[in-house]
Amino acid sequence: MKHVCLLGGTLLLVTCAEEQPSDPATIKSEVDAALSAYADAINNGDLESVAALYDDDPDFHWIDQGALQYNSADDAKKSLSALASQGTLPTIIMQKPLIADLGERAAIASVQYRFDMRDPEGNELFGWEGWMTLGFVRREEGWKIASGQAGPSESAIGEN
Repeated sequence: MKHVCLLGGTLLLVTCAEEQPSDPATIKSEVDAALSAYADAINNGDLESVAALYDDDPDFHWIDQGALQYNSADDAKKSLSALASQGTLPTIIMQKPLIADLGERAAIASVQYRFDMRDPEGNELFGWEGWMTLGFVRREEGWKIASGQAGPSESAIGEN
């Protein structure tokens, strides 16, 4: 009986030790760092790191301007590869992040952004601005983007 209690207590301690912090401030800070890593990877042309931030869960999806753009992380990764093969350079500026923790393993972040595609000389080819909302999930390797939604900003809507 003594061994059973010791084993049970040890398992409880090990399980608790592996739990990630659920402090809202910590979660918000970690998700903000993931957003920064996402933007930095895009701006540095490190599309492998961008793709690595997408969650491989079968429920991954990305909505753009009201339409399903990517039905899987693999679709999003293929799109990034296609952009890179054209010799274009993506750039993104994110500002005004609004982050809400949804528990110890989930968060949602909305950011205002400007996205541009540039030629190898740095000249803008095309671009747009808007708001992006990303659903994050904590996996063993860190925070991953489980879903995304992007749409035009109010000023862009007013231009139509």
